[in-house]
Amino acid sequence: MAVFRVENTNVNAPPVNKNDEITLYQIGRYISSNEAAWRIFGFPIHERDPAVVQLAIHLENVNPRHTECFYLRLLLVNVTGPLSFQDIRKVNGQQYPTYKDACLALGLLEDDNQWECMLAEAALNCTAIQIRLLFAIVLTTCFPARAQILWENHKDSMTDDILHQHRIRCHDLTITFSDEMYNEALIAIEDLCIVIANLPLSNFGMNSPNRTASDLMNTEMNRELQYSTVEMAAIVARNVPLMNEEQRTIYDRIMLAVSAGQATLLDGGRTAHSVFKLPLNIQNNPDAVCNIKKQSSMATVLKRCKLIIWDECTMAHKHSLEALNRTLKDIKNSDKLFGGTLLVLSGDFRQTLPVIPRSTYADEINACLKSSPLWRNVEKLQLKNKYARSNASRSIR
Repeated sequence: MAVFRVENTNVNAPPVNKNDEITLYQIGRYISSNEAAWRIFGFPIHERDPAVVQLAIHLENVNPRHTECFYLRLLLVNVTGPLSFQDIRKVNGQQYPTYKDACLALGLLEDDNQWECMLAEAALNCTAIQIRLLFAIVLTTCFPARAQILWENHKDSMTDDILHQHRIRCHDLTITFSDEMYNEALIAIEDLCIVIANLPLSNFGMNSPNRTASDLMNTEMNRELQYSTVEMAAIVARNVPLMNEEQRTIYDRIMLAVSAGQATLLDGGRTAHSVFKLPLNIQNNPDAVCNIKKQSSMATVLKRCKLIIWDECTMAHKHSLEALNRTLKDIKNSDKLFGGTLLVLSGDFRQTLPVIPRSTYADEINACLKSSPLWRNVEKLQLKNKYARSNASRSIR
């Protein structure tokens, strides 16, 4: 057996006590002759017996992506010697219909007491809208064990504003909660769940509200149409005459492209990532698509959309524009550029380019929209004098 010791050759270093067994043990290194020969010949150093291999487990007639797979895994880890899928759901002689119920009976899941206390406290000092938002956040991020029971226990506090609206509308303060009011509150909660996680209430173990598929599709559409057409028309009528020659030329060119008789200026615009559900790592994914399902409410909005205005587009990564192009083509079942939707890009490339972490100037230029193959299809319209830009800015405001 060979034993080695590491010593500091620096003469200014403090001396090492050669009788300090602890220090000698810590800095000591040794390799036995057997281990040295074993390593020289490249023999395996360790092995595992019995071998651990991955076994794929599938539920009977159930897609492996189903959430019940998680509860089945809990049961397989904690239940000894189950004989069948039915047997593993039996607890103390009682047969449970789902794996989740069996997990609850075995105490493998946390109870919802903390959520009960939270919603009860919120009912004392929060509005119904705030409580519905809180409940939607709990559903989509915390996954309570018995979401339906939580709803049943606190549905009155989540429906209080709807009851108040019905009383005011009918001029009758004796009206009480009804199934229709609860259904209206469930629709509002499901809308929030769709916005947060793009999932309906049925995905969280709750009963779906009673509404037609067209209502679900119009969730985003209703939000986009929440403006006064009379007020918007007045803004257009007031600002169009103030345009100079360059501004009016660009305005007429855009209006001709969308084949519309008038334009509306909508307040409350949102960011591209928020509207188009762009991936956060878009700069690393050249084949990315927007996270918009073809049957979602946002897809319905995009199908009817004729014009998209993307302001400050020069800060966007070229992959964002390409992802939107792929998504619109898929949603509209069209091979046309952006599915036939007119896209107005507004910005100045002399200002901020896309921000690429730990990149060079060449990386930033390669990431800008002008480096995209889509750029050759862009028609450039410019406001050449500064007065035109400032006047446009004042007009829009």
